[in-house]
Amino acid sequence: MDLIALETYCRAVEAGNLTRAAQMLHVTKSVVSRRLAALEEDLEVRLLTRTTRGVTPTDEGQQFYERAVRILDDVEDARQSLNTADGPLVGRLRLTAPQSFTDLCLGEALCRFMDENPKLKMDIDLKDERVDIVGAGYDVGLRIATELHDTSLIARKIAPISFVTVASPAYLKQHGVPVTPQDFATNHRAVFYANKTVQNEWSFMVAGREETVRPDGFLVTNSGKLQASAAINGLGVARLPRFFVADALTDGRLTEILSDSRPGDGALYAMFPERRHLPAKVRRLIDFLINWFADPSHRQGL
Repeated sequence: MDLIALETYCRAVEAGNLTRAAQMLHVTKSVVSRRLAALEEDLEVRLLTRTTRGVTPTDEGQQFYERAVRILDDVEDARQSLNTADGPLVGRLRLTAPQSFTDLCLGEALCRFMDENPKLKMDIDLKDERVDIVGAGYDVGLRIATELHDTSLIARKIAPISFVTVASPAYLKQHGVPVTPQDFATNHRAVFYANKTVQNEWSFMVAGREETVRPDGFLVTNSGKLQASAAINGLGVARLPRFFVADALTDGRLTEILSDSRPGDGALYAMFPERRHLPAKVRRLIDFLINWFADPSHRQGL
């Protein structure tokens, strides 16, 4: 068994099909197939279930994958330890991040980081829903949250993210401007975000105390962009991170409501498994992003 075979197997599991795994490894599909067949023959166990739709690990294959990922990470950590603090990063960095935030705010930063580290290969998986960072084999995950519940991961705060409650001027003219949080409970229609544990509750800070209301929700969606669009088109009130609606607030298409009772702000966090030595590639990406968003010009709209 060799490290190339282990990496091929891990990429096949993560990609879910051999064609994508071959693209990740920059080899042909036939090469991937031969490596996997040789690995299964060497171990005398079937690691993958193959169908016309792709590949999935068997029970034994999943157990082997979890060990193989750790082995590859340990080898990569050993290689990175030879680098000086400012030496070039090499190897592969597997990152998951929110799709919408990356599209709107993070893409330029990631491109700059890759430009400064041309020998580092990056696999960037964009998903707005929460993912299993460890189980999926990511080195680091970026999450936007007001509070963190996953105590199995280490979190480093990268940048604060403000949340706002907004509606269009036309909507407010028709339905009235909320004066207190309780106004939402009877007189207004709300757009809720589906990826929250509790979807239909909004909390406000009133006189230093948290006050929770349950607006009448007419739309639940996992898309912040759709939330913003619904609010801009006068369909209801939305609560979402400011970066989704910064332009609409600036040009007057949306108005912030109850700004003096604004909900508790969240943050962009880097989440990674607890390890004795944080890999240089992870540490330097996190440090880069912290410095990036510390620049006021990169924080506009957050």
